Amino acid sequence: MATRWHSGTSGRWPNRRTPLGINTATGAVLVTGILFLTAAAPVNPVARLACLAALLAGFGAATADLPATVVTALLAAVLYDGFVEDTLGVLAWHGGDGARLAVLLVTGALGALAAVGRQARREHHRFVTLERWANGRRGLTPALPRAVQLTRRRPEW
Repeated sequence: MATRWHSGTSGRWPNRRTPLGINTATGAVLVTGILFLTAAAPVNPVARLACLAALLAGFGAATADLPATVVTALLAAVLYDGFVEDTLGVLAWHGGDGARLAVLLVTGALGALAAVGRQARREHHRFVTLERWANGRRGLTPALPRAVQLTRRRPEW
């Protein structure tokens, strides 16, 4: 998950990120938890896969970390195959495993890419607003932390 550091009313520091291992461990805990919950409920395997895919898409969107999302999706596919499809923990390749793996990878990657796109759009908007403000257009305030904001004073005549 993208770490947000706050000091008072200032904005976040964009260069601070959560390490890959922390995101992967968080994803593993979430995948294990959702598989425990779906295993306890009497639902069909397609609904379990849909819950897992939704979790991976949300995880990818929350972390915006594509490598951690891919590793988590691979772990989710292995756990799904071993403990949901084959209830005794036996990993065996079945006919539909490739499609399930593709569904989990694609939904996780789409969530992560959507978050990266959202962050890029937000940073672009911050830059455009700052550029317009710096060039003297009125009515715009820069998207800077209060401690860094520049004040433009008109000369007093």
